[in-house]
Amino acid sequence: FGGARAWVWPATFVGALTLGAAAGHAGLAPPGVETLIALSVASLGALAALRAPASLALGAAILAPLGAAHGLAHGAEAPGGSFALYAAGFILASAALHAGGAFFGRYVARGARWLGAASALAGLWLAVG
Repeated sequence: FGGARAWVWPATFVGALTLGAAAGHAGLAPPGVETLIALSVASLGALAALRAPASLALGAAILAPLGAAHGLAHGAEAPGGSFALYAAGFILASAALHAGGAFFGRYVARGARWLGAASALAGLWLAVG
């Protein structure tokens, strides 16, 4: 999918998700994290719809706190039982979603702007609702 550079952003998000989950499981999830997540969906969707250019470093700097916020929510809402198994499930699912997104974005990019716009609207709807 474009070499090692293509995986920096997904790896950044999933790595931050993992660290955030551990923090959330330890009780460090701030109030309003769900709204932050919805706004992150809206923001990233808008960036995709606008085809906003970003350097590798800037993209990683944007994605790290968003991944951590997602992880905080997952960690804070962990069900009873094995946190390790629960975390492995959502971490692997997130990695698979990012891999699918990288593939889709690389090979089926024509609809990416419309999907970005739809994501932006969905994120706003979640943030307000």
